[in-house]
Amino acid sequence: MSVLNKMRSVALVSFLIGVAVTMITYRFLNGWSGRTVQKLCSVSHQQCAELERWDFFDLNFRVKLNGKKLFMTPDFMPDDTLPFRETLVWDDSGKILLLEIAGRRIFGYDTEAGRRLTNNELLAVKVNPIPLSNFQYSGEWPGIGK
Repeated sequence: MSVLNKMRSVALVSFLIGVAVTMITYRFLNGWSGRTVQKLCSVSHQQCAELERWDFFDLNFRVKLNGKKLFMTPDFMPDDTLPFRETLVWDDSGKILLLEIAGRRIFGYDTEAGRRLTNNELLAVKVNPIPLSNFQYSGEWPGIGK
């Protein structure tokens, strides 16, 4: 093996070690799992959902239902300047779980049927606003009052 080939091999190994150390350091600093951003139980409290945010090279959101992994979004480009406004929402019956990103529904699950909603079903689900009294806000709602 020539000196040039040995130098190339050493450079490649050094590069790979650097990448591995960078990834391990990032995971150490940011945790080895997703960060829980929301926990939300159905009205009856028979079902509890959890939304996790996974920041790594890409950004993903994972939905868990009663502790089981249910759905992971495809990759988003990480961008700290964008408000993703990720949230879980239950329909009024407490049987349909929705994931919304940036005000748009991207996933729905029928807990009774045990299946993912189709796009048409997802868009047809009706959700009423949460009564403001549920928030027990001590301030004044603009345009509404206390």
